[in-house]
Amino acid sequence: MKRSLLVIFALAAAYTALAETNQRRSPAGEPAGQLRQGRARAIGHFNSQQTLRVALGLQPSHLAEEEHFLQELMTPGFPNFHKFLTPEEWNARFAPSVADEQAVLDWATSERLAITHRYLNRLIVAVEAPVATIERSLRVTINTYAFQNYSFFSNDREPAISTHLAGIVHSIGGLTTCPKCTSLVIRAFFPAATL
Repeated sequence: MKRSLLVIFALAAAYTALAETNQRRSPAGEPAGQLRQGRARAIGHFNSQQTLRVALGLQPSHLAEEEHFLQELMTPGFPNFHKFLTPEEWNARFAPSVADEQAVLDWATSERLAITHRYLNRLIVAVEAPVATIERSLRVTINTYAFQNYSFFSNDREPAISTHLAGIVHSIGGLTTCPKCTSLVIRAFFPAATL
């Protein structure tokens, strides 16, 4: 039962990620839509000592192969129809490499971000730090904004990350609390209770 749940989770997470790659996605970690569209009003700088939790999403290593496998897995008559993989098999074939995850961990540590969680599938590295540290690490400013009847915090521009991680980190979640701005990719792999 536990193995089946893990396989189902992996499939659901992968399917969500694949579905997003087939749609036009906005850049990873960009500011809230209300802010980009000029509809949000700046209130002030967010508390620089407040601890912020951020999820760094890693690019899967063989996305095209993964998509092909999932199509075969779900299509009667194909060789891989209902030939489910164990989590270990899935990770061996499709997860980001150990070296890629280590590069993200090394960068985060060098930027004084605390690693709070790693996942067996290596798709997310969760970190936390004071807002001031996050701002310095990602070259953003995090402000508080008002829109309609609620306030939220958000980064003022798309984050910049070390160039050696450009092909490794594909999303950064947790930089905004705008309810309509939370990335589906992050929600798929990172339950809301742990954000």
